[in-house]
Amino acid sequence: MSELVPSAPVRIVVIDPEGRKRTAEFSDSGKDPIRIGRAPENDIQLISPYISRRHAEVWPDERGAVFVDLSSTSGSYVDGTRVDKVILRVGEATFLGSPDGLRLSIQSLDSEEDTLRDGSNRTEVLRVAELGSSAYLTSTGRLFPGGEAQVSADVSAAALKTEKRLIGLITLTSELLEVKNSGEMAERLLEKVFDLLAVERGMVLLDENEQLAPHAWKSRKDSHVIRAELEQGPKTLEPALNAAEPRPNAPFSPIRTVTSRVFREGVGLLSLDASSDQRLEGSKSVLLQSIRSIMCAPIASAKDVYGVLYVDTHETVDETNEDDLDWLVAVAHQAGMVMEKLMVLDQRQRMTESLMKGLAASIDARDGLTAGHSARVAHYSVGIAQAMDVSVEDQYAIYYAALLHDYGKIGIDDAVLKKPGRLTPEEFEHIKLHPKFTYDILSKIEFPPELDELPMMAASHHERWDGTGYPWGLKGETIPLAGRIIAIADVYDSLTRKRHYRDPMPVDEVLSYLEEGRASHFDPVSLDAFFLYHQQQLADKERRRLAKKGRSADSNGHSLEDQPTGGLDHTTASGVVSVSEFNPTEALSQTDPKTRASHPRMAAKSYSPALDSDNEITSRIAMSSTEPNSS
Repeated sequence: MSELVPSAPVRIVVIDPEGRKRTAEFSDSGKDPIRIGRAPENDIQLISPYISRRHAEVWPDERGAVFVDLSSTSGSYVDGTRVDKVILRVGEATFLGSPDGLRLSIQSLDSEEDTLRDGSNRTEVLRVAELGSSAYLTSTGRLFPGGEAQVSADVSAAALKTEKRLIGLITLTSELLEVKNSGEMAERLLEKVFDLLAVERGMVLLDENEQLAPHAWKSRKDSHVIRAELEQGPKTLEPALNAAEPRPNAPFSPIRTVTSRVFREGVGLLSLDASSDQRLEGSKSVLLQSIRSIMCAPIASAKDVYGVLYVDTHETVDETNEDDLDWLVAVAHQAGMVMEKLMVLDQRQRMTESLMKGLAASIDARDGLTAGHSARVAHYSVGIAQAMDVSVEDQYAIYYAALLHDYGKIGIDDAVLKKPGRLTPEEFEHIKLHPKFTYDILSKIEFPPELDELPMMAASHHERWDGTGYPWGLKGETIPLAGRIIAIADVYDSLTRKRHYRDPMPVDEVLSYLEEGRASHFDPVSLDAFFLYHQQQLADKERRRLAKKGRSADSNGHSLEDQPTGGLDHTTASGVVSVSEFNPTEALSQTDPKTRASHPRMAAKSYSPALDSDNEITSRIAMSSTEPNSS
């Protein structure tokens, strides 16, 4: 090996996450290394999530310096390759934490020229903020105690700004505690950001299968936040009800280099001048969209990163605005804790729904002929509720109640349920007990607060608008709205499907029967909503179902096309379904619009379980005197 020529004295130069230059020189003895890491005992302390507590050492060497990575978590890199040990000569560099991470370079002491000039100016514009480092949050993620957040009587403009932001953070936290879904969270988050920061565009992107997808956005010229999609409601068996509207296209694209890094590493980023930022050199979007300053913060809790909050502006932001990143990290962290809560609620909702479906399936399994009845009644009920503009939360409650409306039949004898002929008076009284059984069984289950009324909602589907129903004889609006809706859906499904005691009725006859029960059996407003839902969605579905049956043959070789379909076989020139004896569109148009648009509260509380109907009621719905009875 040839003799090495001693180099001039050198120093180690690192640009820290806040854009400040950190330097260190070897000791006079030349025997001690320069230690680099996150811990305070290091010669160069770097506060960054990419840097380990003891990340690396740099030893003096005749050729310049020897860089040694101390088995750091994120590693050290030269020309994109991870290294454990490397010789660095004057002017050479390694990157800490990632291939484009913090640049550590060797610089000659006797050189007047800053060999990092090209890189340092560009790197200084980017600031990295750890999730717990925001001045607006403590290490536990809570707001500072009031004493630390107070400003003196002699407040400066900066102190007033800080005070305003603290108030904004507290207000936003309070508002976020009330949100019911991620779309509402994103909307409130952007509204508060635009109130308090001088940004031109903002977007909330959330994780969808490991990909960031826009959920809400706003620009300074917009009067309101635009959400990618609205809450859809229960996922029933009805495809038309579950089809989400196409997402609107976002009018701008966030810088993917920034959003991906923030999401991946869980840190906040601030670029004061994106066009000169070394780490954004590969992003064409910066130039194409004329973006100058960028801030991005992770929407994260202590458990996970759920997305990012991104904002940018076409104006350069100076260093006095670096506090903006601290505030953005703080509000995004509050949103992250809300997302954690929403994820728990979503998991609980899925578990609740699977339980409901399981219970409903256990009842349907008793009789193969009625299998699927509860699920169909549930999605018909949701269709009616949506036609009445019922809230999404109440749609879920109605859906669950409809799934369980017949659960009390678990206490009814099979001989009665499956009897092919007319019921005796004693058998009729027995089968009339099933709604009360439903109420008694479901009342023993501790449902979430929003489903407190579910037992009564599910058990009231045999109550009648005129008060002659059972088991309590409730009347009018004292019947829970869910019960009034389920009553219509239940009758429709029962009569349009085959039973032990009869074939399915023609659909036009079923619609006529429903109309005949207006204001006696059925709530007029709920009935109008059903006819609207039937015309817009259900009629076409029923036509397809019957057509599919018509293409096959039954076990006796007879075509199922001969089964009655009533007026569903005929349509007008406008495509509106026409029935032979009854037109629901015409009936709906004759109803007072104010009556159609209004509906009572979700569940009536003014019922009396002691009120039991003594009226003589036919035991099976909508059957004529010559036909077997049905419940």
